[in-house]
Amino acid sequence: MERILGMVAGEWVKDNPDAVAEWTKGVEEVDGVEVELVSTQWDSELSSTHAVAEVMKQKGYDITIS
Repeated sequence: MERILGMVAGEWVKDNPDAVAEWTKGVEEVDGVEVELVSTQWDSELSSTHAVAEVMKQKGYDITIS
C-alpha cells in the first residue's frame, strides 16, 4: 500500500507543478536533512502525507513516514 501511495503522490506532484511551486515558494533545497512525518490510517491523510513527502524529497529531504 505504501508503495502505491508513493507512486500516486509522485504522479500528483508531477501533474500539479503550479500547486507545488506555491507550496514551496521561498523554501531552499537541503541535502539529506532527515524528517519523520507521522500520519494516521485515514485514506485522505495517507494521501496528503505522501504528497507532502514527495515534494519534500524533491527539495532534498530524507523522509520517513510512520
